Amino acid sequence: MPYIQKITNSIGPRWVQSLFFLWLIALPFGTFLGSFSLGFFTIYPSLILFVILFVLVSPSIFIWDKRLIYFGLFLLFWLIYSVCAPFIMNFEPNLNWRFDVRSLFMQFMCFVVLTGSFYKLGKLNFSRALEQGLFFFLVVLVFAGILEYYTGIHLRGNFTNKLLIENSVSQIFYAPIFIYDNPNDYLVYYFGILSLYLLFANPAFWKTIFFIGLGFMFAETAGARVAMITSIVMGTVYILFHLRARSLPYKIISVAVAMVILCFVLNPTFIGPKYSKGEFTTSNNYVEYPKSQVGELSSNNVRKNLLLNGIDFVRESPIMGIGPGQFRERHQNGSINHNTGTVVGPHNYLVEIISQYGIFAWFYLTVLGFIFILEIRQVIKSNEWSWRFMLLPIFGMLSIAPSSFLYLDVNWIIVSISLLFFIEFNTQRSE
Repeated sequence: MPYIQKITNSIGPRWVQSLFFLWLIALPFGTFLGSFSLGFFTIYPSLILFVILFVLVSPSIFIWDKRLIYFGLFLLFWLIYSVCAPFIMNFEPNLNWRFDVRSLFMQFMCFVVLTGSFYKLGKLNFSRALEQGLFFFLVVLVFAGILEYYTGIHLRGNFTNKLLIENSVSQIFYAPIFIYDNPNDYLVYYFGILSLYLLFANPAFWKTIFFIGLGFMFAETAGARVAMITSIVMGTVYILFHLRARSLPYKIISVAVAMVILCFVLNPTFIGPKYSKGEFTTSNNYVEYPKSQVGELSSNNVRKNLLLNGIDFVRESPIMGIGPGQFRERHQNGSINHNTGTVVGPHNYLVEIISQYGIFAWFYLTVLGFIFILEIRQVIKSNEWSWRFMLLPIFGMLSIAPSSFLYLDVNWIIVSISLLFFIEFNTQRSE
């Protein structure tokens, strides 16, 4: 790849670098800072910067690696198909269809912005700006999370409004939410941004363990099982890799700390009245920890029925899928075989895209799986720790945590960065 070395050693235009960094700074706040509505559309700082960057960096496509060009064209073709889907598959355009089309459009733009910025700025400048932006994002999430955990103060939203009708305070009141109006979405951003930051910055061992442990604490407070598993897997794999190259005293300390943690995990614990699950609430009444229920359906049953309905949709249209946005549309209309109450989001990324997009989803997932396998092989051969080894497994675990994953920008960012690292690593090997 003759262009990579040239671009890597070049100094990117300062105005592109500044805009790229400003976009990363504005990204954590979405529409909550400086937004204004046009009635049918909302304008906000990160979107404005996003569009400007897209225009400025997209001409660099002529010097992209061919594999990145092909993937970008695939995302564009996926988007075009989704726009035309109502006419191809004979269903009425609806709000859910528009929402998915918007998500795919933003996914395509995000890939172009990140890839184009890399080729405009060069690897060094791009990595430095991205690392600083990710650190800023992580600081925002950590500060907001600790503030909410300690005070119980949240931004108003649909989820937080539901807390107002509870008779007494339980630990869910202290689960971090920030602007995402849902503890699961917050945790998806926390662990997604953390994994990317660790990939670029590779901070000291105990700093890494602190961030992972803090995430586990937030996840436990929210009762988010997938996020708790994600933090445990991240911490365990990271520690095991580092134990191989450390001295005996370091191993003794690690084993001692692990045994202390096991004491708390395996035995009943008392957190305190402020964060209790029942007996010690502000009104002194017993209240069970709030569970995700719809009528007689438990959270597990709802997820199971969503999966079964998704399988039905795949069987109905295995090649092209049932169409963008139609998973939620079918559940809202009651055109399903398994009851999910008022829950309409798929809660599973595989189900979400395979059932709606068929062959497009299978190709997309095959590419990500292929990258993951090659990254594992290279990390094992090098015998050196790299968060590339965990990036896509973390992506996979996080993808089943929120109600929907396609529309989250952390999803688009992780995929784009994974592809960039894959291409960069292979190029370095050939040189």
